[in-house]
Amino acid sequence: MLIYLLAGLNSGVQAATPTENLRLSVLPAPGPVTVDGHTSDWDLSGGLFACSGVETLRDKVALWFHAMYDAKNLYVLARFTDETPLNNPGSTAGGDTVDLQLGADAKADPKRTTPV
Repeated sequence: MLIYLLAGLNSGVQAATPTENLRLSVLPAPGPVTVDGHTSDWDLSGGLFACSGVETLRDKVALWFHAMYDAKNLYVLARFTDETPLNNPGSTAGGDTVDLQLGADAKADPKRTTPV
């Protein structure tokens, strides 16, 4: 399974050096997971950091994304740093959004760089 994550974190500031993330590590859950918004039962070691301008925006507009699994579930967690959370003036395009796309087509080209 290939997982694509697009984080729309709009800061209104010209980007410098964006992070480049090609893969997300999906880790086995270390034990039972309670879906409650807390991270105490998460293994955060395989997180993916996303920011459109690392030098100037990492402490203002950024995202840590994590994924874990157990025998029955896939768990995803997004931890945001954002000075203006949920700022979506009339549209989610360019606003505060997370687009998670799961690709489960076993026949898809494994070297693809876009969703199928």
